[in-house]
Amino acid sequence: MLDFLYDLGCTLSLFVLVVFMEGVIATRKNAKWTGLILPAVLLIIAVFVGAYMHDLGAFLFLLIPVVLCAATYAFSRHQVKKGMAAPTIREQMED
Repeated sequence: MLDFLYDLGCTLSLFVLVVFMEGVIATRKNAKWTGLILPAVLLIIAVFVGAYMHDLGAFLFLLIPVVLCAATYAFSRHQVKKGMAAPTIREQMED
């Protein structure tokens, strides 16, 4: 039981880290296409793992971070379009 909780905690913290990284990357004003790299790589990994293991459950489980990253990307790009994204360090230093 303790091993399961440890593995679950590691998995959830990895999901949070990946989504946080995607949010940081996608919020940059000049990162329109670079923000799509992480969800694309995660999708490729999910497809390869699902095909190799022949396990639909593993494939669907690996789609969770893909969906979370895509949603974070969409939300972050919407914030950038509206001008509500946080300014970069360079912009902050100019003020």
